Amino acid sequence: MAKAESKKEFKEKSLYYNRYFSLRYLTAGYFFVNFWWLIALAMGGSEVVLLPLALLLLCVPAIWEQKQKFDQREDNELPQTKHYFFFQVAINIFLGICYFTPAFSYFYPFITTSAFSIVYAWC
Repeated sequence: MAKAESKKEFKEKSLYYNRYFSLRYLTAGYFFVNFWWLIALAMGGSEVVLLPLALLLLCVPAIWEQKQKFDQREDNELPQTKHYFFFQVAINIFLGICYFTPAFSYFYPFITTSAFSIVYAWC
């Protein structure tokens, strides 16, 4: 009986660990994509530089919240992270729609025409 309980506890611990690191890696990935997008827009002098900056600033509380909640199993709700991912996904959908319009070059002025056709073929 103790072996079954130990196995169940190990599975639960593993589930929390994997879920935590999935969120952390996804958040880190979005952070660095937005960071490099910000740098590329800032170097080009684009007015859209505030969009990746806002996404970066929204990411910081989510990262802090995830850091604080790592050891707490009782309260595993992450409202800041949930809000951040909702906003990030909404922006991604908006930018995905803009991909098929002339506004794409406004948000991504550093992508040339040949690179645009590669991105279009990839999507």
